[in-house]
Amino acid sequence: MMAGLPLALLAPGRAFGAPTPAATEGPFYPSPDMRLKDTDNDLVKIEGAVREAGGEVIFLTGRVLSRSGQPLEGARVEIWQCDVNRRYLHRGDHGAARDGGFQGFGHDITGADGSYRFRTIMPVPYPGRTPHIHVKVLAFE
Repeated sequence: MMAGLPLALLAPGRAFGAPTPAATEGPFYPSPDMRLKDTDNDLVKIEGAVREAGGEVIFLTGRVLSRSGQPLEGARVEIWQCDVNRRYLHRGDHGAARDGGFQGFGHDITGADGSYRFRTIMPVPYPGRTPHIHVKVLAFE
């Protein structure tokens, strides 16, 4: 799995099979009271912040498709991940200080071709976990 999605969904040109099954939300989904007003698709720059997030900037892109393989416009794609200091935007995560320039959570709405795009940082490992980005998709056919 990559970024919370089975590789079959990420491989271009693959035949369409069963839809992605529902799964639990995963740890450290951002606490609603901690989310910033700025929850756009650019996790590296917080509106009004003096500096950008630390870490290597990357772009995460993809498409959301229907069961029949057609693009789904208007799907909400959310991502969340720890910052360069290995901290999540969550009350249950303690340790090093959070990176004040990192948004920690963001969302994008898919376009007519089902595409989404995020600007974020290369995930970093933390004890017991490989580097990863959590992904949640809310779409209705």
